[in-house]
Amino acid sequence: MNLSWTTAAVETSSQVSLWQDMTRSCFAPLEMVPGRQRAFRAEGSLAAKGRLRLTRVDADGHQARQTRATIADAPCPGFSVKMVLEHAMRVQQFGEDVRLDPGDIALVDVQAPCLLSFPGGAKLVAVFLPDEVMRRRLGPRGRPPSLRIRGDGLGGLIGAYIRGLWHIGAEEVGDMDYAMLDHLGALIARAARDTEAATPAEMQHRVTCSRILAEIEAGLGDPELFAEDVARRLRISRSHLYAVLAENGMTFSGTLRERRLQMARRCLTSGRFSETRVADIAMRCGYSDAASFTRAYGKRFGESPVTSRGGH
Repeated sequence: MNLSWTTAAVETSSQVSLWQDMTRSCFAPLEMVPGRQRAFRAEGSLAAKGRLRLTRVDADGHQARQTRATIADAPCPGFSVKMVLEHAMRVQQFGEDVRLDPGDIALVDVQAPCLLSFPGGAKLVAVFLPDEVMRRRLGPRGRPPSLRIRGDGLGGLIGAYIRGLWHIGAEEVGDMDYAMLDHLGALIARAARDTEAATPAEMQHRVTCSRILAEIEAGLGDPELFAEDVARRLRISRSHLYAVLAENGMTFSGTLRERRLQMARRCLTSGRFSETRVADIAMRCGYSDAASFTRAYGKRFGESPVTSRGGH
């Protein structure tokens, strides 16, 4: 789905209202901070490619905010990743007040109040990362150590990734939409953590956590995969494995279940597996029987596997 809009299409008195309506439906639960301007120039576009939702905005200078009232109407918890293309931008959230220059990236929690300032105008591209992709990667507090990711180094790679996602066609994305979101979330979480001055012990914990997740990913199809198996292969104790995951806001069973169900959803919505029985997909994703898989899938996604397949 692609959508474009401009405030030039409506009367001056309705321009701010149009901006708010389109911003909330395409971008984030924001409202305009009242100012002196009467006319307001803004235009934007939405590119939805499966679960990928990207937005591009070009507007006059203004301030916008998330409040408890606007957040209550937000359809989905997660993070708005905003890459600044031109002008400067300020973000205030969680007591932090940062300035972002062109090329920098802001990671804004759409479930917390914030203030965004665009004194010279707003020109940016944003991608929405749902909670399931981002929050668990940000540690026990579920938020980044800094709102700003610099536009050089890993931040530059992330910027190129976002630009690539904007320009790639929906047909090229195909059933890789969730994998792309997950990859982007991993890159952003790493860049956000790199803003901290990590101790050697913290760096070792991060490496261990990455190895644990890689072992889980590699064993999704094994119904007999247990924490003891992963710990033994990594030559660490089970209690240490649990502690490392807990520091990152995860549990072994919860992470394994989520990864298996996301894998199953990708299979069910992919043309590659359109002729594969649901029971076989369940086994492919580590479930020994279709009934337990169907119960877990319905609880996680609010619909049956058959419904997911039919919807795509």
